[in-house]
Parts: sequence; C-alpha cells; structure tokens
Amino acid sequence: MTAIGSQPQREATGWLGARWWILGYDFRAAYAPEVPLTGAGQSVALFEAGGYYASDIADYESLAALPNVPLQNVLMNGFDGTPDSYSDFEVSLDIETAISKAPGLSL
Repeated sequence: MTAIGSQPQREATGWLGARWWILGYDFRAAYAPEVPLTGAGQSVALFEAGGYYASDIADYESLAALPNVPLQNVLMNGFDGTPDSYSDFEVSLDIETAISKAPGLSL
C-alpha cells in the first residue's frame, strides 16, 4: 500500500486522496466491479436545486484522470445557475460521482 501524503497517489483501481478519499475510477471499482459498460453513447440527468462551478468539475476530471464529459445545464424558473455556499459542494459531488461511475457519458 502506498503511503498517502498531501497529494493523491495512483492505485490499481483509481486514486486515493490524502485522507483515503476515493476518486475517479475507485467509484467504478466499488460500485460496478468488472462491469465493462462505461456509459458510452448514453446521457444522465441530474435534478439539482442549486448551481455549481464548471471549473470544479474540470479540476476533478483532471485530478482523477477522467475524460472530459460534456455538461449541459437546463435552468428552470428563472434560476441563473449561480451556486451558493450551501448547494455548490453537493451539486459538484453528484456530477463528479456520475462521471466517475460512467466516464463514457456524452450529451
């Protein structure tokens, strides 16, 4: 086992963060071991009651060595997509988890 410092370390299935967080492909290994499907040719919809920063998603994809999955926002009832301090973390986490489990997603 690799000693974990302040930077994530590459492991056999994905990334282990500084506090033993699972990242990227670790989600696939944990929730869909040995499943060859990646979500290629499919879309996923997440209904969120808040916004997120697109740069957070891009940073996560880069950190976890995941492909860039295109995102399309459908804003409702005049909401402009601006995140707040209460929802940003949860919304980003939902998107990052979906990308980690199905890195082949597309629009």
